[in-house]
Amino acid sequence: MLVAMANHNRPTGNWNPVGKSAIWTKSGQLICADESQNALVIAELKGNDWIGQVINL
Repeated sequence: MLVAMANHNRPTGNWNPVGKSAIWTKSGQLICADESQNALVIAELKGNDWIGQVINL
């Protein structure tokens, strides 16, 4: 099973965001953007395994 969490990293309204969009694979691999990084966290199913990457924008 893949677990994903998406969040924004810039203030909006009165909310202070925390960033750190991330995915966790079934093997326990964590792929995570940091608090201020403008990035996409990408997950791809290859065969029976999930792989991930962070792409900075």
